[in-house]
Amino acid sequence: MKEGGFTLIETIISFTIFVMIASLFPLIVQVIDTNKPDSLSLVEGTLTLNQLAMEVREARDIRVVDHQLILELADGKEVSFKQRGERIRRQVNTLGNDIIARKIKDVNFQLVHHGVVITLIDLDDNVFQRRMSMGYDRTATR
Repeated sequence: MKEGGFTLIETIISFTIFVMIASLFPLIVQVIDTNKPDSLSLVEGTLTLNQLAMEVREARDIRVVDHQLILELADGKEVSFKQRGERIRRQVNTLGNDIIARKIKDVNFQLVHHGVVITLIDLDDNVFQRRMSMGYDRTATR
């Protein structure tokens, strides 16, 4: 008489195959995780500089103090950008901790006539640079 079910041998073989496949899972995850780039992509670099450019255009005054870009807005708020580790941090009136860029080796803020030149260098030494200008009737000070 034949009954539907699994024999002990079939169950052991199925379990062995499952364990072998499950043991490969951490290796697959590790391979996927190591493929993350250590550099800022072109899109990320461009977006970061575009966001900074929008802030600079709205600024009434620009200062660079101790490797920190400080923008005074028309509504009296003070927005600052400073590198902290491998990140660039944005604060408003010394509050908050918005990260606007990651994987940054160095950032440089250089005042120019009615604006600022911002240079970002990522962990792979790729350079992103842009000159940003303020609106009219505004000043840039050191």
